[in-house]
Amino acid sequence: MSHRYFIAHLPAIHVAKYHGVLVGELAKKFDLEVSKGYFPTHFTLKAPFECDEGEIAIVKNTLQQITQKGRAGSYVIKGFGHFGRQIITLDIVHSIEVEDFHQLLIERLSKISFLDWKSHEPVVDLHIAVAKKGVVGEFDEIWSHLQQKQPPVFHCSLDNIALMRLESAVWVIESFYPVVQ
Repeated sequence: MSHRYFIAHLPAIHVAKYHGVLVGELAKKFDLEVSKGYFPTHFTLKAPFECDEGEIAIVKNTLQQITQKGRAGSYVIKGFGHFGRQIITLDIVHSIEVEDFHQLLIERLSKISFLDWKSHEPVVDLHIAVAKKGVVGEFDEIWSHLQQKQPPVFHCSLDNIALMRLESAVWVIESFYPVVQ
Protein backbone atom coordinates (compact mmCIF):
# COMPACT_ATOMS: atom_id res chain seq x y z
CA MET A 1 0.00 0.00 0.00
CA SER A 2 1.31 3.42 -0.99
CA HIS A 3 1.31 6.43 1.36
CA ARG A 4 2.13 10.11 0.97
CA TYR A 5 5.10 11.48 2.97
CA PHE A 6 7.27 14.57 3.35
CA ILE A 7 10.44 15.31 5.29
CA ALA A 8 10.59 18.27 7.66
CA HIS A 9 12.30 19.85 10.62
CA LEU A 10 10.09 20.50 13.65
CA PRO A 11 11.20 23.59 15.58
CA ALA A 12 11.11 23.91 19.36
CA ILE A 13 7.78 24.08 21.17
CA HIS A 14 7.99 27.83 21.88
CA VAL A 15 8.27 28.45 18.11
CA ALA A 16 5.33 26.12 17.44
CA LYS A 17 3.21 27.96 20.03
CA TYR A 18 4.05 31.36 18.52
CA HIS A 19 3.32 30.06 15.01
CA GLY A 20 0.01 28.49 16.05
CA VAL A 21 -1.22 31.68 17.69
CA LEU A 22 -0.14 33.79 14.70
CA VAL A 23 -1.78 31.47 12.15
CA GLY A 24 -5.00 31.45 14.18
CA GLU A 25 -4.97 35.24 14.53
CA LEU A 26 -4.52 35.78 10.78
CA ALA A 27 -7.17 33.20 9.92
CA LYS A 28 -9.72 34.88 12.17
CA LYS A 29 -8.89 38.47 11.25
CA PHE A 30 -8.70 37.89 7.48
CA ASP A 31 -11.08 34.92 7.14
CA LEU A 32 -8.33 32.67 5.79
CA GLU A 33 -8.50 28.92 5.43
CA VAL A 34 -5.70 27.57 7.58
CA SER A 35 -3.76 24.37 7.67
CA LYS A 36 -3.22 24.61 11.43
CA GLY A 37 -3.96 21.23 12.92
CA TYR A 38 -3.34 19.40 9.65
CA PHE A 39 0.39 19.22 10.37
CA PRO A 40 2.73 20.53 13.05
CA THR A 41 4.78 23.71 12.71
CA HIS A 42 7.68 22.82 10.45
CA PHE A 43 9.88 23.75 7.58
CA THR A 44 10.01 21.40 4.64
CA LEU A 45 13.25 19.68 3.69
CA LYS A 46 11.74 17.38 1.03
CA ALA A 47 8.32 18.07 -0.51
CA PRO A 48 5.60 15.40 -0.49
CA PHE A 49 6.19 12.12 -2.29
CA GLU A 50 4.52 8.73 -2.47
CA CYS A 51 6.00 5.31 -1.80
CA ASP A 52 5.08 1.91 -0.45
CA GLU A 53 6.15 0.25 2.81
CA GLY A 54 9.23 -1.38 1.33
CA GLU A 55 10.40 1.88 -0.22
CA ILE A 56 9.81 3.97 2.90
CA ALA A 57 12.14 1.63 4.80
CA ILE A 58 14.94 2.81 2.49
CA VAL A 59 14.07 6.46 3.18
CA LYS A 60 13.98 5.80 6.94
CA ASN A 61 17.36 4.09 6.84
CA THR A 62 18.83 7.04 4.93
CA LEU A 63 17.41 9.55 7.42
CA GLN A 64 18.77 7.49 10.33
CA GLN A 65 22.25 7.44 8.79
CA ILE A 66 22.27 11.17 8.03
CA THR A 67 21.08 12.23 11.49
CA GLN A 68 23.67 10.05 13.21
CA LYS A 69 26.44 11.43 11.03
CA GLY A 70 25.80 15.10 10.46
CA ARG A 71 26.02 18.15 12.63
CA ALA A 72 23.17 20.36 11.58
CA GLY A 73 23.95 23.67 13.27
CA SER A 74 21.80 26.62 14.18
CA TYR A 75 19.33 28.96 12.54
CA VAL A 76 17.39 32.08 13.48
CA ILE A 77 13.75 32.71 12.74
CA LYS A 78 13.88 36.41 12.07
CA GLY A 79 10.89 38.43 10.94
CA PHE A 80 8.34 37.90 8.24
CA GLY A 81 8.77 37.24 4.56
CA HIS A 82 6.75 36.25 1.51
CA PHE A 83 6.95 34.54 -1.84
CA GLY A 84 5.18 36.86 -4.24
CA ARG A 85 1.70 37.56 -2.96
CA GLN A 86 0.82 33.89 -2.47
CA ILE A 87 2.68 32.78 0.66
CA ILE A 88 3.56 34.65 3.85
CA THR A 89 6.31 33.14 5.98
CA LEU A 90 8.48 33.32 9.03
CA ASP A 91 11.92 33.91 7.55
CA ILE A 92 14.85 31.70 8.44
CA VAL A 93 18.49 32.76 8.48
CA HIS A 94 20.58 29.63 8.71
CA SER A 95 24.21 28.86 9.43
CA ILE A 96 26.64 27.29 6.98
CA GLU A 97 26.29 24.07 9.02
CA VAL A 98 22.54 23.97 8.32
CA GLU A 99 23.22 24.61 4.63
CA ASP A 100 25.81 21.80 4.55
CA PHE A 101 23.50 19.42 6.42
CA HIS A 102 20.60 20.21 4.07
CA GLN A 103 22.87 19.67 1.07
CA LEU A 104 23.98 16.29 2.45
CA LEU A 105 20.34 15.33 2.98
CA ILE A 106 19.44 16.29 -0.61
CA GLU A 107 22.46 14.46 -2.04
CA ARG A 108 21.60 11.27 -0.15
CA LEU A 109 17.88 11.43 -0.94
CA SER A 110 18.63 12.14 -4.63
CA LYS A 111 20.27 8.71 -4.83
CA ILE A 112 16.95 7.02 -4.00
CA SER A 113 15.55 6.27 -7.45
CA PHE A 114 11.83 6.16 -6.59
CA LEU A 115 11.71 9.62 -4.94
CA ASP A 116 10.16 12.21 -7.22
CA TRP A 117 11.44 15.79 -7.25
CA LYS A 118 9.26 18.74 -8.13
CA SER A 119 10.39 21.80 -10.08
CA HIS A 120 10.77 23.91 -6.90
CA GLU A 121 13.08 21.34 -5.28
CA PRO A 122 15.39 21.19 -3.61
CA VAL A 123 13.97 23.87 -1.33
CA VAL A 124 16.50 26.72 -1.25
CA ASP A 125 14.75 29.29 0.94
CA LEU A 126 13.95 27.50 4.18
CA HIS A 127 10.85 29.05 5.74
CA ILE A 128 7.84 28.36 7.91
CA ALA A 129 4.55 29.12 6.13
CA VAL A 130 2.17 31.36 8.04
CA ALA A 131 -0.55 31.89 5.42
CA LYS A 132 -0.96 30.62 1.90
CA LYS A 133 -4.58 29.89 1.09
CA GLY A 134 -6.61 32.97 0.15
CA VAL A 135 -3.67 35.32 0.68
CA VAL A 136 -3.51 36.93 -2.79
CA GLY A 137 -6.67 39.04 -2.40
CA GLU A 138 -5.78 40.04 1.15
CA PHE A 139 -2.02 40.32 0.81
CA ASP A 140 -1.62 44.09 1.35
CA GLU A 141 -3.83 44.07 4.45
CA ILE A 142 -2.17 40.98 5.93
CA TRP A 143 1.32 42.31 5.22
CA SER A 144 0.45 45.70 6.74
CA HIS A 145 -0.91 43.97 9.85
CA LEU A 146 2.29 41.92 10.24
CA GLN A 147 4.48 45.00 9.80
CA GLN A 148 2.83 46.50 12.89
CA LYS A 149 3.83 43.52 15.01
CA GLN A 150 7.12 43.02 16.80
CA PRO A 151 9.15 40.87 14.38
CA PRO A 152 9.79 37.42 15.82
CA VAL A 153 13.34 36.40 16.65
CA PHE A 154 13.98 32.82 17.75
CA HIS A 155 17.43 31.23 17.99
CA CYS A 156 17.06 27.56 17.13
CA SER A 157 18.98 24.39 16.41
CA LEU A 158 18.23 22.02 13.57
CA ASP A 159 18.17 19.19 16.06
CA ASN A 160 15.72 16.83 14.36
CA ILE A 161 14.24 15.56 11.14
CA ALA A 162 10.71 14.19 10.98
CA LEU A 163 9.21 11.92 8.37
CA MET A 164 5.57 12.97 8.07
CA ARG A 165 2.80 10.71 6.69
CA LEU A 166 -0.61 11.77 5.44
CA GLU A 167 -3.32 9.91 7.33
CA SER A 168 -7.02 10.80 6.94
CA ALA A 169 -6.17 14.30 5.60
CA VAL A 170 -3.86 15.03 8.56
CA TRP A 171 -0.04 14.90 8.52
CA VAL A 172 1.26 12.76 11.39
CA ILE A 173 4.79 11.99 12.51
CA GLU A 174 5.76 8.63 11.02
CA SER A 175 9.35 8.73 12.34
CA PHE A 176 11.39 11.23 14.32
CA TYR A 177 15.18 11.45 14.08
CA PRO A 178 17.22 13.52 16.55
CA VAL A 179 20.29 15.03 14.93
CA VAL A 180 23.55 14.30 16.70
CA GLN A 181 24.93 17.62 17.98
